[in-house]
Amino acid sequence: MEGIGRVKVYSHPDLFKNSYSISGGNKRLIGIPLRREILENRGAEFIFNTNFKEIVPDLIFSGEIPREIPFEKGDKNQVLKTKEGYIKDPILDDQTLFISTKKGLIIILGCSHAGMINIINYAIEKTGQEHIDTIIGRTHLGPASEEVREKKYPSFKKI
Repeated sequence: MEGIGRVKVYSHPDLFKNSYSISGGNKRLIGIPLRREILENRGAEFIFNTNFKEIVPDLIFSGEIPREIPFEKGDKNQVLKTKEGYIKDPILDDQTLFISTKKGLIIILGCSHAGMINIINYAIEKTGQEHIDTIIGRTHLGPASEEVREKKYPSFKKI
């Protein structure tokens, strides 16, 4: 970012939380490795938001995505370090971008911690577009159980 001036960074307010992954007794920091002040000094202008928001025409920031599908529970190994110890991280800061086009909706995933079906349902509900043209990004299905990976969902909800 150095040398290009200010850059708007749309994000959830929990972006700089104290996130860890604990697996097999091993703790690994998985949060943002740089402090907010360092990034701001390099040109980042953070715009924190938890709501569905159109950034520019047809480019939409998801905000927090409701977790409505019972089997999309997220990664149990992702935790927050608090004064009281480690607690399960709801990962509300995982965001998705929606681009509304004439061919349909383009969904750009962050890490899909809300669950693919929750994300798609939310995109359809909030944008009013029922046709999904493209989905790209990360699904983070590695830690999902075999049961979740094989789960069949009959259909996406209609608006």
